[in-house]
Amino acid sequence: MDVATGQLLDAVSRTEPTGAEPVSTQPNGDELCGRADEVTTMVLGNLPAK
Repeated sequence: MDVATGQLLDAVSRTEPTGAEPVSTQPNGDELCGRADEVTTMVLGNLPAK
């Protein structure tokens, strides 16, 4: 899957501490990258083919 020439899909996953969650429940870098990868795969899978 890919986007059209000259186009870009940029997905970023991050968390912001809310104060209500213990720091230990914050996802690590691998989890954040995995989430961004999942979203990117879903978005690219829903783009119309040309």
